[in-house]
Amino acid sequence: MSQTNVRTPQLQVLVNGVALTGVYEIEVQSNAYLGADRFSFSAALSASPTSIWTSLPLLVEVQIGFDNSWQSMITGAADCIQIDPIRESVRASGRDMTALFVAAQTRESFENLTSSDVATLLAGRHGLTASVVPTSTLIGRFFQDGHTRSALSQHGRATTEWDVLSWLGQQEGYDVWVAGTTLFFRPPSPGVETIAVEPNTCMTMQLSRDLVIASGFTIEVMSWNSSTQQAVTEQATYGAGTSTTSNMIALRPNLSVSDAQSLAQKTASQLGGHERTLSYEAPGDVITAPRLQLQLSGTNTDFDGTYVIFEVERRFSTRLGFTQHVQARRPSWTIS
Repeated sequence: MSQTNVRTPQLQVLVNGVALTGVYEIEVQSNAYLGADRFSFSAALSASPTSIWTSLPLLVEVQIGFDNSWQSMITGAADCIQIDPIRESVRASGRDMTALFVAAQTRESFENLTSSDVATLLAGRHGLTASVVPTSTLIGRFFQDGHTRSALSQHGRATTEWDVLSWLGQQEGYDVWVAGTTLFFRPPSPGVETIAVEPNTCMTMQLSRDLVIASGFTIEVMSWNSSTQQAVTEQATYGAGTSTTSNMIALRPNLSVSDAQSLAQKTASQLGGHERTLSYEAPGDVITAPRLQLQLSGTNTDFDGTYVIFEVERRFSTRLGFTQHVQARRPSWTIS
């Protein structure tokens, strides 16, 4: 039978816009942790001009392609270069463009802007585009009324731009991440594409269930609202947890009743999402990504169902080929 439909994946690493020769191994880690994606690659030291490794900054783009059609997997600056003069090899590692915000300190309060305004502003400062779903609340309102706080770092220590974006995302219920040269600031929602996975399509698979979480728990949020001069206590229960005694207590200042209830629900949902997890290793592709849905079937257990991917680690080497390790969590089932 003809094998003309079999496609061989190809690897390409661009360093400051120039295709690097002699690359024999790459690793790209993508996550949904509010943290930077990471990359590393190894290449023959003699394959490229020595001067390239002394360039600052060292902007790297890792591409994987089929039939000379390339797709960018990560773009960012190298943080570290390691040269082995005996084996005549060089290894570079770094982070995606999230690192630009992590490294930038700020004392700004942004009080007369909305959260989406700030995301757009900070992206522009670093020459990135912004994919932002507009918000309407001025940031100053987060520090008033039932949300009395000091405005970001106005009267305190400096914080980073990434901390600002993450905090604003938390206030708005938004997800924040960087892909390529674009900052995303938008409500969390699984991607429209669903990845189908069965045991017979994977090289390894592990299904895990945390029985402590499965037995159920209660989250209690306690606060003192300085505007109303009243104590606020709200609860949310996950799974089989019916005890009136909380398993976990969260203390937060100046929450309204609705905000305390929302925080309890959100915390219970986040913890409950760790009950059932799926991890597997499979041949690599350029589609699977954090935040996409994954549909597991064929295990003939109650683990079959829909998951949300939270980490993808891809490896490409001339010796072992192109593989990926995927981790996903099943959305929490019952929250009351």
